[in-house]
Amino acid sequence: MSNVNVKSVIFDGKLELENCGGNVYAHKSFNKIYGYCQYKGVLYEWEFSTFAGYRGNFASSPDTPCVQAIVPSYVPEDPIYNKGFDLHDWLYSVCGEFYNETMDKYERFSRNDVDAFAKGIMYLSPTVKKTWKNVPFKWLRSFGRWLRCDIMDTSVGLFAGGKKHWGNDSYSSRCYAKMTMREVKR
Repeated sequence: MSNVNVKSVIFDGKLELENCGGNVYAHKSFNKIYGYCQYKGVLYEWEFSTFAGYRGNFASSPDTPCVQAIVPSYVPEDPIYNKGFDLHDWLYSVCGEFYNETMDKYERFSRNDVDAFAKGIMYLSPTVKKTWKNVPFKWLRSFGRWLRCDIMDTSVGLFAGGKKHWGNDSYSSRCYAKMTMREVKR
C-alpha cells in the first residue's frame, strides 16, 4: 500500500534534449514539475527539478506498436508525461530520497510510494487524460485512465522492479536533479 496521492502537477521550463545514442537523452536546460500531493495524510507542495546534463531514457518501453500505444517511450507534446518518468527513474536512483523542507531533513519514499507518485503524475498527464476521451460517462473515462496507469505501473514493475534498479544510477545523473517537499497543511 502506498502513502502517496498526487493531487496536481504543472510543468515549468522547456524540455530541450540532446540524443546521447539509442533512447538516452541529456537535458540541455533547467526544467521542473511541481504540484501538490498527500503524503502520510499530510498535504505537501512538491517540486522535482532537473538541470542541464541530466540523462535519462524516459519510459524505455519496448519499441513495439502495442506497447507504445499504452506506454509510449517519449511523447514530444507532453512534458508532464516525460518528466513523470524522469522523476520515477531519479527516485529509483536515489532509493526514494527527497528533501523535506518543513522538517529540514532528508526522508525516503518506499518503492511503492515512488511507483504511486509516478502513477499519479501519469494519471494527470495530457497523454493519459486522452484515454477513452470519447466515452460519454465520466466514471468510465476515469476507469480507463486508471486502468492504463495500472498497466503502465505493472510494466514498470516487470522491467524495473528487480533489485538491480533500486539505487542504480546507470547514467550518472542523480547529481543533476533534486526533489523537495514542503508541508502545506496538516
